Amino acid sequence: MLYSAVMTAKLYPLALKGAGSREVLLKTPSSLKEAEALADFNRKWQRENVKDLASGFLSGGHFTPAIFMKMARQKDTVVGFFQGRLISYYTINSVVKEGVLLEQFEKAEDLKTKGIIPHQANVAVGVQVVVDTEYQGSVLAKLMLDRLVENTRDRFDYFYTSISRKNKKSIAAHKKAAWAFVEEDDCLHHLIYDLNTHINSVKYG
Repeated sequence: MLYSAVMTAKLYPLALKGAGSREVLLKTPSSLKEAEALADFNRKWQRENVKDLASGFLSGGHFTPAIFMKMARQKDTVVGFFQGRLISYYTINSVVKEGVLLEQFEKAEDLKTKGIIPHQANVAVGVQVVVDTEYQGSVLAKLMLDRLVENTRDRFDYFYTSISRKNKKSIAAHKKAAWAFVEEDDCLHHLIYDLNTHINSVKYG
């Protein structure tokens, strides 16, 4: 075991187009096996989507099993399972500060300088949300986000992420989940999520 579970595993009924209702288990990762499954899931997304920015939901870089283990200890990740198979995860990064992730830390500080984020706020970056194709368009991502906020709001006030301007699917999903689009440049939208304002802003029963 990585640690004592901080989030009680819970089943959620999920309505899927053309597939009826399924019960999805949401929990925090709690074993090396789950950390390895997360890394494999991330690598699969990278292979399928890194050449096509219009697909998928992920923003950020590749995480190894060891990094996912550290994230799990810090309550930084929520995973979704259906009948024992990993189908989704939502994570923040408070472990790695290099490459793209370092750039995100720097951008969060820039948003503080501009007054978009309060100067004293604690900001989590490296937000990744990956959902199996069959479950995209459902409320699964928002359910995971709600649970992630519950796990981390004692440490963070805001989440920050960036999305390719070509990634229409991810843009729509983040708007639906009440992320605020605060800036854009030639390539990216820059988004923040206020944990205090939006916690459980949408109820799913």
